Amino acid sequence: MHKLKRITTEYLDIEDRIRVTALTEDDKILVLWFTYRLMSRVVTHCVNLLEKHSPELANTPTTDKQSRSSTQSFVQQSAQQNLHKEESVTAIENSYDYLIQEVDVKFAAENLTLIFKAERAENSELRLNNRALRQWLGILFSIWKKADWPISLWPDWMDEASIESPSSNSPVH
Repeated sequence: MHKLKRITTEYLDIEDRIRVTALTEDDKILVLWFTYRLMSRVVTHCVNLLEKHSPELANTPTTDKQSRSSTQSFVQQSAQQNLHKEESVTAIENSYDYLIQEVDVKFAAENLTLIFKAERAENSELRLNNRALRQWLGILFSIWKKADWPISLWPDWMDEASIESPSSNSPVH
C-alpha cells in the first residue's frame, strides 16, 4: 500500500475532475483522479464524521443546532487559518496515474484514514488528523466553488468559515 505523506489538490476544468498529486513515503509521485460523484460521497462522509465526532463539540455544553454550527464554523476557520503554504507536489513524466474508483474511510478518535482504490493499482492511504481533515475539506470546498459544482452537500458552517485562497487558479495542498 502506498502511504501518502503530502498532497496537492486541484480542479482541472478540461477534465471536470479533481486531481490529487501525491508524494508517497517512499518518494514516488502518484496522480489520483476523482470524479464529482465519488468525491461528493467522500466529502459527505467526512463532514458527517466531523459533525458527529468532533472533539470540540464534545466540549460544547449545548445541543442547540445554531451553537453547534457556530462552533463548527469557528473550529473550521481556525484550521484553515493554520494551513501553511508548502511546495506543490508536481507530477513528473513517469508518475503513476489512476482514476480512483472506490474510497474506504476508517475513523479513529485521533485520525481518519482514506484508502483510495483504483483498478489494477496498489491502494493508497492518506491519514489525516482532525485539523488536517478540516484543512483538506476547506481546500475541497474552495475547489468545489471554482468548479461550479453544487454546494448543497456542504454544511452552512463550512461556507461561514470559508477563506478564499489568494490566487483562484493556483493548486492548493
